Amino acid sequence: MSLRQKLFSVMVGGAVILAVVLSIINISTLIRGRNQALSIASASLEAQGRTDLELIINRDAVLSAERIAAIRNIGYLNTQAIIAAIDADLVDLSYVESYAFSPLLNGDLTATQQGTSIVFPASADRSAVLADLQQSAVLEPILPTQHRTERDIYRLTYVGPSNVVRMYPPRDLTTTNLDRERGFLDLYANNERTPIWLPAYKSPHRSGLTWTLVSPIYYRQSFRGVIAIDIVLTQVTFDIAENLPTTGSSIFLLDHKQNLITAPPEALRLLTGLPTDQQPSLQEAIYSITQTGNQELDAVLSRMTNAERRVERLTIADQPYFLAYAPIEDTDWRVGLITPIEELTAAASRNSAVIVSTSQQALLISSLITLGFVVLLAIASHRISRRIAQPLINLAQAAQAIGQGNYDQQVTVTSRDEVGEVSTAFNTMSHSLRQASAELAAHNQSLEATVQARTSELQTVVAELEQSFQQQAAMNELVRGLSTPVIPVLRGVLLMPLIGALDASRAQQTLQTLLERVETESARIVIIDVTGLPVVDTAVAQTLLKAAQASRLLGAKTILVGLRPEVAQTMVTLGVHLDELHPVADLQTAVTQAINSTQSRLSTGLKR
Repeated sequence: MSLRQKLFSVMVGGAVILAVVLSIINISTLIRGRNQALSIASASLEAQGRTDLELIINRDAVLSAERIAAIRNIGYLNTQAIIAAIDADLVDLSYVESYAFSPLLNGDLTATQQGTSIVFPASADRSAVLADLQQSAVLEPILPTQHRTERDIYRLTYVGPSNVVRMYPPRDLTTTNLDRERGFLDLYANNERTPIWLPAYKSPHRSGLTWTLVSPIYYRQSFRGVIAIDIVLTQVTFDIAENLPTTGSSIFLLDHKQNLITAPPEALRLLTGLPTDQQPSLQEAIYSITQTGNQELDAVLSRMTNAERRVERLTIADQPYFLAYAPIEDTDWRVGLITPIEELTAAASRNSAVIVSTSQQALLISSLITLGFVVLLAIASHRISRRIAQPLINLAQAAQAIGQGNYDQQVTVTSRDEVGEVSTAFNTMSHSLRQASAELAAHNQSLEATVQARTSELQTVVAELEQSFQQQAAMNELVRGLSTPVIPVLRGVLLMPLIGALDASRAQQTLQTLLERVETESARIVIIDVTGLPVVDTAVAQTLLKAAQASRLLGAKTILVGLRPEVAQTMVTLGVHLDELHPVADLQTAVTQAINSTQSRLSTGLKR
């Protein structure tokens, strides 16, 4: 083998080996970078998703507890209204004696008064019936208002000791059996004093399950009947399911015995493992899921029924899920949120695909350039091996110039032998390098355009995140609004219970909410209950005074309830005067004053 052939073989072989090594390094770097990017992005999104789910489930639990507390407060207010009516003798006996009753087929007597249905046994003692009708007549303007303002309420019912039943909305009593309602009295045969939640039942008058809260009425140790409130939990779950983290997320309610109360079809499929056509109907009865066939899921549901508050990772049907759960305060219910992890980390997969595509393009271009360089080097090696001496020096100098970036170098071809051919080949190579440089510049511009496109996509993602943060702020604003409820007690009478710390932001929100409701309800009396405030200092007192002054400008009188002795002593020491708030001892006294203020107007309306 000649020297020229050896030199040519060595240079070409080295170039090929170099190209293979560079390709292997590029491919390895690409795969390692893609896997690392995907792992980091998935872990980050999964951690962020876990945090978001914890915030969402806690928000949903608080929201559900507030809705249930509002139902409890309505039952308490109705019992207090009846106690106040008994204590102050608000309703004249002649008014209830004027009711026009008609007989039913079962022997009961019925009437409709101001939208409420009234029914009682014809054999009942007349004086006892009149007493029940007289003390419950105060509910006639209250029940329609409460039913209209609280959309979770299906029906409100009063049952007196003489089996007098008064309910709103009215219903056809010709075919209605009231044994269930009259059975509420037996719940307090042992003088129980606390409200009782009854198990779910299927009402014949509507689709779906109904839950009932029964509150007793006691006047001076004497049992005077019950207030029953029927609610529909599907409305509660609909409110908290409006802002789920992903399209595949599902919200559900579970009781302390691990019975499903309400759940959408997707949650039923995951929790029961049954296909859609075999799933139980939660419109007819609750469904026990103590044994799902998935040990991991059974353990999580068991911890959920223990009133724990967690976000757990588990596998259902070979797919990873997050199950977030929290108890609903003052109930035996728990709210759960089940979310596919793949949906939370979908953004990482999309980003990984973009990275792989871009890297593959870069690798292809690099391989082509390397291959072109190998070809050019082979040609140059062949030409160089055919020349010696000065032509080689000239070529070396020209090559150095090209190496410095001057691609316009040309050598003079002085012969047609091997050296001349090398010179010609060198000139050709110089021209090719100029073209390659131009192509490389064009490719760089293309890469810059690609980078700009990716930057635009990232800006879009940032905009979506900002929109998500704005929605979260809106939800926080909604929660703040729910923390200052204004409850209509009577026509023209509003009750605002204040619970928790009252900072400057919440004070402004409380004042604004109260004034808006005073205007829209044309209220004449506002009852502010501060029993739930842990601290009533000078700042809180100033807020209450501002509320009273602003309400007075709108034509409403303010009554303050729940001022504890130690707080009153502090107010005197600080020199704070609350005379404009008309403080009273308790809520019952405040309701009595409100009813007394509206009594003359109510009596005038009744006479008409």
